[in-house]
Amino acid sequence: MAGSEPIAEKPSSPSGAPLTALTWTDARKRLSDSEDYLLATSGTGGRVHTVPVSGVWLEGAVCFSTAQQTRKASDLAENDNCGQHSGTRSTG
Repeated sequence: MAGSEPIAEKPSSPSGAPLTALTWTDARKRLSDSEDYLLATSGTGGRVHTVPVSGVWLEGAVCFSTAQQTRKASDLAENDNCGQHSGTRSTG
């Protein structure tokens, strides 16, 4: 992210369980160490679409490829807001 860091917000839990926010340094490490991500998109209709993608963390962004006719591609063309979750791999 060129020149800007995300601002962390205090996480909340409906059950009141204590949660801890990651620092951006920790989040960036998890993103760069991951190869598998869940991508959540939403088109103009507002329906959320979540799909696994393989990707790479490059120059401050998760990069992945997709075919132009996929739902995620059309959602992102309509609305470039999206969310992603990086998977964690067990080493044991």
